[in-house]
Amino acid sequence: MKKKTVRPLVALAALFLAALAAMAIYILTDAPLSPQAEKMLRHQPPPVLPARNAFVGIAGLNAPADGDFIRAGEEDIRRAHQDAPGLSPRQETPQKTQDLKASAKYAYACDKEMTEGCLAEIRADAPNIRRLLAENETLIARYLAIQAMPEFSNAVVASMAFSLPYNDLMTLSKLLSARAILDIQAGNVRQGLAFIEQDMAFYRRTLAAPEIGLVDMMVAVAQIRRQAILLALLAQEAQLRGETERIKGLLAPLDSPRETFLNALWREQVFVGQGLYHLADTVRLRDAQSDGVLDFVALFLLRKNMTLNLASEIGETERTLIHDTPLAQLRDMQENWWKKEIRPRVCAVSEDDFYCRHWKNRTGEILATIAPPAHVTYLFKVHDADAHIRLLRAQLEFRQAAAQESSQDKESPEKILARLGPETFNPYTGQPFAWNPERKTIGFMSAAAKDQKWREVRLDFPAP
Repeated sequence: MKKKTVRPLVALAALFLAALAAMAIYILTDAPLSPQAEKMLRHQPPPVLPARNAFVGIAGLNAPADGDFIRAGEEDIRRAHQDAPGLSPRQETPQKTQDLKASAKYAYACDKEMTEGCLAEIRADAPNIRRLLAENETLIARYLAIQAMPEFSNAVVASMAFSLPYNDLMTLSKLLSARAILDIQAGNVRQGLAFIEQDMAFYRRTLAAPEIGLVDMMVAVAQIRRQAILLALLAQEAQLRGETERIKGLLAPLDSPRETFLNALWREQVFVGQGLYHLADTVRLRDAQSDGVLDFVALFLLRKNMTLNLASEIGETERTLIHDTPLAQLRDMQENWWKKEIRPRVCAVSEDDFYCRHWKNRTGEILATIAPPAHVTYLFKVHDADAHIRLLRAQLEFRQAAAQESSQDKESPEKILARLGPETFNPYTGQPFAWNPERKTIGFMSAAAKDQKWREVRLDFPAP
């Protein structure tokens, strides 16, 4: 058979199969929205005045220097709601005020993990830090204004293409933390500690907000953990020996990491679900203007009922599992979470069965499971941050307790750790952190994916 004859036949066969698949999907999967999906679409965040909402301020952080950055944030959010998901805003993004001029050295010094050498490194970089502070006065003023805002509410609904300038926000926080270290060195202890205290309060407030996305949550967790490590390092400085009680108060454990995570998980499901709903509507609008076979097939692959029902059912199943499963078991369930735990609960029949609606809506399954981040991994990161804060608190408490022991009544490190109290216990075990006599350290095993390693601090237990 000649090639010229084969090509039309192949095209006709492909067209027939596409039409047949579309009809099968249309007939077999046109189910009404599930109660969870309807709840997802109806969800609206409670109104928060923009002047009180740190989320709006962060959205406008890089607005032109001569403009109102809160109004700029409102405008960016408004455009995000108007634009089709997955597409760039129709209007040009406003010009940035000025780029942060942090050198590569400062940008990466102690960035991943703060250690005892960080304080000396930051102090040695004092001329560069002062120059950066002077060059970024506008952005610093905005950061301090955002930090003082009393509320945080993720105001973006139904857009999958909106992101905040979190990198700039975190760089500003590091720059101002460096200034706090220089202030303390110069004798301005109260002033230096005040910024770190306010910064931790801001990110804790963010983490506890009822309307928070997973990205918002992870930025807050990372910042809280970084400031906690900085506080523990500063507590060893001669200038801060009289501030130990204040520092211990700032190292309070995170409030209900599991509940905070579940709230963020629900918010993420709303974010993704509403985005998929608008994506389906966008396909419909395009299909009305085109007779293309691909548009016709996509119209049914992205039917809002199928896609949203699937997304909401997956979300509810994950929420139930995370809520009902002890953290120690969640650690074991982390591997193959989707294949072993979610799919068998959401799809009661074999995945090879034609009548399993996931088979009929493979595109919906892909969108619903790939669009959200790996939720269990994020849960571990929140819990790891809580464990690290407790570890640092135990270090300070232990140091005080060991120093108060008389030479003849010295307790073993294990006994001191056991009586410090639950705020200093390992949240993965509910027991005191284990003492390692060879290394003279206490620690815990991180459970975050791709980062399973031992995290520890030295106790410097005095010899009898």
